[in-house]
Formats: sequence, structure tokens, C-alpha cells
Amino acid sequence: MLKKLVNIFFSILLGIATYIVVTAPLPYAILAFVIGIVLVAWKVFKFDERMQRLSKN
Repeated sequence: MLKKLVNIFFSILLGIATYIVVTAPLPYAILAFVIGIVLVAWKVFKFDERMQRLSKN
């Protein structure tokens, strides 16, 4: 249940960041782009960590 809520929250944040990148003035768009990249990198890192943990078993 908690994983599902985290995924929903992540998706909402990424959607907001994407909307801001498309519609906002340049400084806000750059900031939202950086935040979006950080969110995606965090998600990939967590997925990689989970895969390594599963492969050890």
C-alpha cells in the first residue's frame, strides 16, 4: 500500500514538473527540469538497488 502511494506521489510530482517545463518562463522551467531529472534518477537508483537485492538471493 505504501509503495503504491509513493508511486502515485512520484507520478504527480513528475507530471507537475513536466507541466512547468512546458508552460513556465525559462528560470522556472530549468528548475522544474532539474527537479524532474532528480526524481527520475532517484527512482532509477531505488529500482537498481531493489534489483541488486533480489539478485543476491
